[in-house]
Parts: sequence; C-alpha cells; structure tokens
Amino acid sequence: MPAKKSSALDKNRAKEAANQYAAAASQAWLVASGLATEIEALRWTTDSIPIPAPGLEQALEEATRAAMDSTSAADRIFTLLEQLLDTGTVAAVRRALSECEQRCADTQLWTRRLAQLCLGVTTFLAGNDAIALTERAAVIVLVAPFGERRTLPTDGLHTTASNYETLNIELAGILCRLIIEHDWMIELSVTSAAASDTATKVTVAFSHSGILELHSNNPTVPSQAWHDPVVMAEPVAHLIELFRRLTVDANEPFEQFAIRLTEPTLHPPR
Repeated sequence: MPAKKSSALDKNRAKEAANQYAAAASQAWLVASGLATEIEALRWTTDSIPIPAPGLEQALEEATRAAMDSTSAADRIFTLLEQLLDTGTVAAVRRALSECEQRCADTQLWTRRLAQLCLGVTTFLAGNDAIALTERAAVIVLVAPFGERRTLPTDGLHTTASNYETLNIELAGILCRLIIEHDWMIELSVTSAAASDTATKVTVAFSHSGILELHSNNPTVPSQAWHDPVVMAEPVAHLIELFRRLTVDANEPFEQFAIRLTEPTLHPPR
C-alpha cells in the first residue's frame, strides 16, 4: 500500500525557516567565537596574574555544539523535502525544524552568556579604546541583535564560580546586565555557617532614575546605593565583602560556604 501523501507542509516555508534558523545560529556562533577570543586576550593584559573567566570554555563549546546541531538539522530538512511528503516525512521535517529553531536559540543564549562574562571581565580592567569597543560589542549582543530580545529572567542565572575570585567576575557580569535591562531585581541568599537555618537575603535593583540599590532583610546589613554611572567594581566588592562577613570562617574552602545565587528569582521592582 503506498504511503499516504500529506499536503499539510509548505515546502518553501520550511526551507525558508530552516535557512533563517541556520543562518542565525551561524551568526551567533561567529559572535560567540569573537567574544571568547576577546575575553581570552583581555584577561591576560594585566601585569599580574590573569583575570579569571569562569565558564569561558564551556560557553564557547556549548555555543559551537548548538550551532552545529542547528545547521545539521537544516541540512536534514532539505534532504527530507526531496522525498515524497508522506505523513512520516512531514513529521520528520517538523521535528527537524523544531530542533533547528531550538538549537539556534541555544546558540544565541550561550552567546549572551559570553557577552555577560565579557562585561564581568572588563569591570576589573583599566579602560582604554580597545576595552570600550569590546564592551560596546557585548552590550549590543545583550540588546538583541538576533531579533526578539531575551532578558536575564528568560536566560536564567548561570554561575560556575568556585571561589571568590571567580564569583567577583560573575557578579560583575550579572550586575552589568541588570543595569542594561533596568527592569529586574536580583535576590542573593547568604546562609551563615553559624546559623544555617537563617538566611540573609540581599536584593539588588537598578532603577530608571539611575540608582543601583542594595537592600537586605538582615538589620545588620545597611542599605546601599550607587548612582549612575556606576563603577561596577564598587558594588561587587561590597557584596563580596558582605558575603565574607556573613560567613564564619573566611579561610574555609569556597565550596563549604553556604553562599549561593538563588534560582532565577527575578522580579520587576516593586
């Protein structure tokens, strides 16, 4: 019995969509590769030890893998569309289109995370024209060159820090993105080893009036504000010092500290 034909799929639209997703994934990967190269170069420009770049290799690897998956799915779509469009083939095309789109989105996600990391690294560098150009490129990536804008709540908080030096960088990148986007509040939770059942919550928000504000549920932690233009190293240093103070033994390995960024608990400012 011949396979049942299906006319539910528009071949031209499927090809166009596959091309668009594959092209967008390739573009995002190229940007990711450029950002990774800049980050690696910039972190070695200091006279002392290199600035940490936590998660750099993983982010580039994930962006590369996602871009390859997206373009491979696009190639598969074109091959499938050369066949008789029976029910099974149409289903396979749709699955491949879904994969092509999702892996394109994943490529763009990891590119944004690299842009965020880039801003975290440049926070601790003395400014010059080359750094300003790199920062501008990173900001443009976060402002949506790929189409629909994706915000920090959509992307989620992704951290790989294993010590205060790497946490410095990741916090700086997150706060830079917070300033770019304005509309969100980040909650961080610090649990003292002396009282693990109680947690100090610290919220950081950037208002449209240009003030980065820090508040806490702990009465021993005073509120703090930094006015625009914010020198990002200052609030980051303040937060790190706060974390150190709220834990018992600052000499313990970082892994033993009950310090964590909460799950992506981001809300519009109240």
